[in-house]
Amino acid sequence: MLPLNYFSYICVCMNIINSVQTKTKLIAITLLALLSCTDKIENEAKSDLIHIAFKSEISGPDLSKTALSPDGARIVWSENETIKVYGGLTESTFSVTSLENEGHIATFEGESENASRYYAVSPESAASGLSDGKILFNIPCDQTALAGSFAPEANVSVASTTNRNSLYFKNVGALLSFALAEEGVSAVRIEGVAGTEYLSGRASAKFTTGNIPDVTSVDGPENKAWVNLSGTFTPGSTYYAAVLPSTLNEGIKITLFKDGKKATISKTAALTIERNDNIFLGTIPAVPGSKWVGDETYTIDGDGAEEAGQVVTEITSAHLNTSVSGYGDHANASTEAYTHEIFTKLNTTGTICFKRADGTVLYPNADGTALQTTDGGFKVSAEGVYSIRFNTENNYLKFRYAELVEYTQEGWKNTRMEYIGEGKWKLENAPVKWFVRSDWGSNHEDRYKFQIYFKDCNHWQYYGLCNGSDVQP
Repeated sequence: MLPLNYFSYICVCMNIINSVQTKTKLIAITLLALLSCTDKIENEAKSDLIHIAFKSEISGPDLSKTALSPDGARIVWSENETIKVYGGLTESTFSVTSLENEGHIATFEGESENASRYYAVSPESAASGLSDGKILFNIPCDQTALAGSFAPEANVSVASTTNRNSLYFKNVGALLSFALAEEGVSAVRIEGVAGTEYLSGRASAKFTTGNIPDVTSVDGPENKAWVNLSGTFTPGSTYYAAVLPSTLNEGIKITLFKDGKKATISKTAALTIERNDNIFLGTIPAVPGSKWVGDETYTIDGDGAEEAGQVVTEITSAHLNTSVSGYGDHANASTEAYTHEIFTKLNTTGTICFKRADGTVLYPNADGTALQTTDGGFKVSAEGVYSIRFNTENNYLKFRYAELVEYTQEGWKNTRMEYIGEGKWKLENAPVKWFVRSDWGSNHEDRYKFQIYFKDCNHWQYYGLCNGSDVQP
């Protein structure tokens, strides 16, 4: 866990302006901002460090808040930077009027009351008020994905001063960073597994001893249990999401969005996110195609499902290549009769259901032959791996107990395979070769041929037999 790494020192030059018409005193405030890259911040309980992942050159002059310098080593002010300043009863916008030392020194100008204390928020867009010495701000739930950096409008900092000469900005949020191995991702959502802890939205910051902001979420419609990053994601690059301090007691969940589908990866270890943290969540591996869920995709769930969350496959002709030797009504299932199939492990103690991404939930009826919207109480009679096929339009449903799976060659050389979960069996130490028999009246070419014994109906089902020139099952 690496702490975030910057602070800004702002010198404030004030000139009192007397107005005859209003008889009020206003002050023109010029703020000189110096961002330091030292390893420790005076009076800060935790060091503020620059994260080594901030290496990308920020493209475009219109980014606000802080941006990376071209060498990626230091944080700088951008030329269109604006901050919100609270003084007395006045809230004002202060804008950059000049930059020095390649953006490490900035001058802001604006007007405010001659107050005993000033509060400031950067960026200005994050400010939402001041109440009883508490700075109210907002960390947005929707943020822009930037390779090697963070959305500048999302990483919020605040400051408070009484001396009218300087402001020290302190971060109120934290950064969660990650890299992707998957190509084509358009959005990433980060949230707690429990879904109850706020990661974005409205919060307050009150300065305590040592000039450290104490950050607390404020209930409101803006508060969300997630943050979304959207944009173009490049595999291997690091991306950052700004979040509120929080404790995710049940772990963290990351959802990837791609081509109208989504895939979710979870880490169940508790995660504490403190103010000013920068936590690298790791590289998210590429997701197998079967794990991507669309609005029409079903997953299995329920106390009877040993592999809850497993995706149900939509049946295509490739899944139904059962060969002429396959017999029984299970073999004769067609794309017209059954549209979905799953091989999964079930227990005898609970019922199951099928959940669709749009919220639809379907249950087997009492005898397991049809689907309905209420729990019919159906339970399998034996624990093990089952083939389940169904069609939601015709309301067909069929369970078959797959007691064993064998890899077979030459019609008699059979090797039992080990079930390893989620519809997968493993084959070890067995040769894979072509076998051709032409004396059966037609060529039978075996290479990827398997047989499943369905115990409840007492028959074998072949998969992967190739006839004639059909060399791929």
